[in-house]
Amino acid sequence: TTCTEVSTGLPSEWSASIDQLAADASGTLEPDGERQRQRRLFVLASGNVQWPQWSDYPDINAVSGIESPAQAWNALTVGAHTNLTEIDATTWPGLGGIAPAGALSPCSTTSLMWRRSWPFKPDVVAEGGNGSLDQGQPLVGPESLRLLTTNFDMTKALLTETGDTSAAAAEVARLCAHLSTRYPDYWPETIRALVVHGARYTQAMRSLLPIN
Repeated sequence: TTCTEVSTGLPSEWSASIDQLAADASGTLEPDGERQRQRRLFVLASGNVQWPQWSDYPDINAVSGIESPAQAWNALTVGAHTNLTEIDATTWPGLGGIAPAGALSPCSTTSLMWRRSWPFKPDVVAEGGNGSLDQGQPLVGPESLRLLTTNFDMTKALLTETGDTSAAAAEVARLCAHLSTRYPDYWPETIRALVVHGARYTQAMRSLLPIN
């Protein structure tokens, strides 16, 4: 979960605690001595742009800052992109997808407004679903633009939809778990580095960059 108050990149008590736990630091300047550190990997959602603002995509994403505690330096912060663009025109004839395939999801916050002395966040992005416009009004969904998951109340339905940066963080946490299982001796920092440096920009993301 995140705090709905937007972060400017400055540490908060929450993000500082996560940084301290991730490194298993004592919180003092005293040496740790012979103590064996218990490092941890935190995978955090970056926080969401609220869906009524999605009509201003992508400009609203550029000015919507990542939410605390996702500014933590030592955490793996996850934003959302999307490859989900198909809408059944027979069922939803008036809807059009907001984000193109491979681009930042309408829900994803960024750190573009932060001072550059702070880290770039999110560290990576994963599938978080898309939104649609109905005569200029933003909508969450339809279902083809969301992710499929199990329902928390299976007496009502086995499956339901999910999305946004929380769903993206879950995908990256799963990837980290697979890597940790495959390489059990690797430090959490190494797992984090494998995820970050193994990520690649999509063509849609590269098309927003200057030619040079």
